[in-house]
Amino acid sequence: YFSLINFMYKYNYNVKTHEIELIPNKSILSKSVYYNTYHQVSMKFDRLLWNTNEDKIYFTHSRNSTMGSATFTSMNYFTLNKWLQVEMRDRVHPLIAIRNYHNQIRSREFNAGEFAKYMQLPTYQVRQRLMYLAQDGFIFYDIDSDMVTINDKLFDYIQARLGRIDYDVIQINSSTSSSSHNAVLDLSSMNMHIRGVDRTFVSDSQNVVLYPDRNGLIMKKNRDFEFGGVVVAGLFTFYGDSLLFNYENFNITLNRIDSLRMKYKTDDRNQYGQKILASVQNTVSDLTGVLHIDHPNNKSGTMHMPKYPIFEGKKKSYVYYDDLFDGPYKRENFYFELKPFAMDSLDNFQPKHLKFDGTFFSASIFPPFEDTLKLRDDNSLGFTKTTPKDGLPLYEGKGNYFQKIDMSNKG
Repeated sequence: YFSLINFMYKYNYNVKTHEIELIPNKSILSKSVYYNTYHQVSMKFDRLLWNTNEDKIYFTHSRNSTMGSATFTSMNYFTLNKWLQVEMRDRVHPLIAIRNYHNQIRSREFNAGEFAKYMQLPTYQVRQRLMYLAQDGFIFYDIDSDMVTINDKLFDYIQARLGRIDYDVIQINSSTSSSSHNAVLDLSSMNMHIRGVDRTFVSDSQNVVLYPDRNGLIMKKNRDFEFGGVVVAGLFTFYGDSLLFNYENFNITLNRIDSLRMKYKTDDRNQYGQKILASVQNTVSDLTGVLHIDHPNNKSGTMHMPKYPIFEGKKKSYVYYDDLFDGPYKRENFYFELKPFAMDSLDNFQPKHLKFDGTFFSASIFPPFEDTLKLRDDNSLGFTKTTPKDGLPLYEGKGNYFQKIDMSNKG
């Protein structure tokens, strides 16, 4: 079931082209959000276009505009900054005042003039505040009848502020040129393709940020979406495509990761007392796994769960050394094959935890052998191995090697 709810837009219908157009009218309330019940987001955009003979709805730029902007915000979105912005300098927070009035009259609908009497404030002042609350989707306000209807968002925002319910910080901002739409809704699949997305925070407490590529993202039912690009999860940065964010489970299935870059916290500190980060010099390639952003019931991050984010590998992955010394170590036969690995506390792990079990393949210099990659002094991933008493065969038995094997970016 899909519905868009907004009462204040101007509606145009072209009989010849069968095209519906929704644009803001002159009222300040026409800037109010749309409620998208299928994807569970509120939406702000400049113009809606739909040819009723086709199965696509376009959310796009206004007429004669060179840029289009749109915002898609989770129904469970909350930030303290927004709470304070709504409060302004009012004696009683407007959301609290409306909640209290609702409790007194025991109705979600009320007359703005009567509410002004309850607040003991000038009617014009109260009406103006109600208009701004309607813009943000906390209420519906019919200027003609002077009637207000309270939305669930108002009660949820108060509960989130009091810490009584979980919430999220997911807000997707789209900015496009006039040659591109901000979003296209395919009515046959109900997928909504959102373009022009620079970055999106899915968890500010766990520092998980998405940077979709130029293809944008495809939103599915209840805030699930597919995308390709970059996922920053604490000190891990994943680059790939075929990535699927699941809202209910609050995780990202990483179906195809080309590379993983890692950083770690050193013992040195900057002028603000924060630990200085250093980069691991090797990348891990060809990963598949799941990134658990936070506990599904802690999307807000208000509960202290330091083990998140968690990466859970599903298949083997690889560390190559073909970028060293102008490439004598070819990746097709010289690499370290990592067993599927899991790692937690991605935003706060210790360097000693960078350990990866697997098998070393050395282009037949040695037979393959198992070892553990660790962080070396040159910030590369490598290992040291003591050979057995009988040594290790060299070049498929042409000789034996008896010294210690030391592998890092130094060679």
